[in-house]
Amino acid sequence: MNGAPVTETLQINMWFDYTCPHSHSGLALTKDLSQQLGCVINYLPYLLRPFAPIPDFGPSNPSNITQIPMGQPLKSGTETLVEPFSNRTLSTVLVHEATAFATTHMRFFEFYEAISREYWDYGADIGSLYLIRKATLQAGLSWESMWETLSRSSFRNWVLEQHEQAIIQGVKTIPAYLIGSNLWQGTLTRFDLESAIKQAL
Repeated sequence: MNGAPVTETLQINMWFDYTCPHSHSGLALTKDLSQQLGCVINYLPYLLRPFAPIPDFGPSNPSNITQIPMGQPLKSGTETLVEPFSNRTLSTVLVHEATAFATTHMRFFEFYEAISREYWDYGADIGSLYLIRKATLQAGLSWESMWETLSRSSFRNWVLEQHEQAIIQGVKTIPAYLIGSNLWQGTLTRFDLESAIKQAL
């Protein structure tokens, strides 16, 4: 021990939802910030439709999953993201549970990008097990383990608690970032986000 002070790594909470185009843009901005600025970004669920019914889990075994027809792509000719007409499942609880599983296996971005690509680019149903299985495999995760986790609702309470915590923190719009003691909400530029993080370091 040389007596040098121990510097704690800055922890940033970012709340997002899959069906929010601003969250989608915000996540793209943060992808390399952790490594670049020496901080940790915790990606946490926020439910734009917290009272939407959560669909029944579905088939009784992990191999009995069928593809649901795709809807319309979500990008206009100008690449503007709008919420899809093809979004049949209103609740995002299940996909956030699956994301929590991916995060515990250090595959957050791999899983998130696989889900988002199918949702925003191809109009996939955000709550379909077919989509979750496809993203699970693309992210290099075990579908059997994911299935077990979802069938037990292992992360259900955690997802709901994170949404409630966001409300307690004062989150009213997403993406939202708790950086140090300051809460930032809505669309931020890369420059604004970096500046806020650097001020808190």
